[in-house]
Amino acid sequence: GIAQMDIADSAYNGNGPSDEKKYQGYKAIATLYTEACQIVVKEDSDIYSLNDLQGKTVSIGSEESGSESNAKQILKYSGLTDEIIKTVNLDYSDAAQEFTAGKIDALFITAGIKTTVIDVRLLNIDDNCMDKLKAACPFYSEYIIPAYTYNGQTESVKTLGVKSVLLASDSLSKDTVKQITSSLFDNSKQLQYATSVDINLNISNAAEGITIPFHAGAAAYYSEHGIDVITE
Repeated sequence: GIAQMDIADSAYNGNGPSDEKKYQGYKAIATLYTEACQIVVKEDSDIYSLNDLQGKTVSIGSEESGSESNAKQILKYSGLTDEIIKTVNLDYSDAAQEFTAGKIDALFITAGIKTTVIDVRLLNIDDNCMDKLKAACPFYSEYIIPAYTYNGQTESVKTLGVKSVLLASDSLSKDTVKQITSSLFDNSKQLQYATSVDINLNISNAAEGITIPFHAGAAAYYSEHGIDVITE
């Protein structure tokens, strides 16, 4: 399976915002790509920063989604409480419809930067919020969305990113997962050609941003390439 690292971490360690139960039985294989926390507003709106969201209606993603989790954390560390802004839970397609109709002022999307949902202005996340979140949550990293990634986007956008990670069930044997890991890197170029997201499979950074243990099969593959990872 594939999951956002922050959601997998919360589930594995039982430190989610609403559920302290641990959901385990799986381990990490590798990071696949970075999902960017994207904050979308209309190009002709008067919203140029997170602070400008005060008094606005904002979609934070569907309930219990990765987007919702990221949005809530970004808003919290920006000081934007429920008393200051109105948040609604909408999936991407519903949010796009409400946004186009003018019923919401902004929407949060956590996704690979080649998503086709976005064709409008993106907000930067300020350094103060970014530094606090990176200190509190080790799975976040600074991420730059290059200029011209989307139509009309003439400047780069600074935001936060979380890794999309490939997971394997503990029930899979060490040999099977080692073979999967090997196939992943042996066919990295073909995987990139087959998807629109920016998959950057490189064995030297495949373990970066992963905060849960690795499957023994993946660890065996990495060990053969001089890379040590945690399995417990």
